[in-house]
Amino acid sequence: LDDGDGVLTIKEFTNGLRRMKGEAKAKDIIDVIKKLRHTALFHTELRAQVDQFNASLGGLEHDVQRIQNDAGEVLGLFQEMYHRLQAHIEKEQGEDRLHAMKMAKLRELREEAEANGEDPSDLDEAALLRRIAGGS
Repeated sequence: LDDGDGVLTIKEFTNGLRRMKGEAKAKDIIDVIKKLRHTALFHTELRAQVDQFNASLGGLEHDVQRIQNDAGEVLGLFQEMYHRLQAHIEKEQGEDRLHAMKMAKLRELREEAEANGEDPSDLDEAALLRRIAGGS
């Protein structure tokens, strides 16, 4: 019935049926049974491969889901690290600005001491810081 391409189309099948005349001979029936058994075996093997691929695909889907979840957790950790680092940087910058302001005031007080004829080296840092805190 097949034209030799390995695929039996509906047209090939119906044309083959029209050409048949008379009763089937035993050798024809044996040939058809042999081909049906071969097809059934091929179908069984193909079904086993499909089941195996399905199981592999299920495992891959599970792995992808796990990777996706892990990536989400890692992203969350990176976001947390970013926010903590940002807060730390802002805190340090604030402390640096405060220190710079104190140092500027310290220089200003030393310059005032020199302008008033005082020896700025006589003023220890603690005394200068008290002046800064007291505003005098």
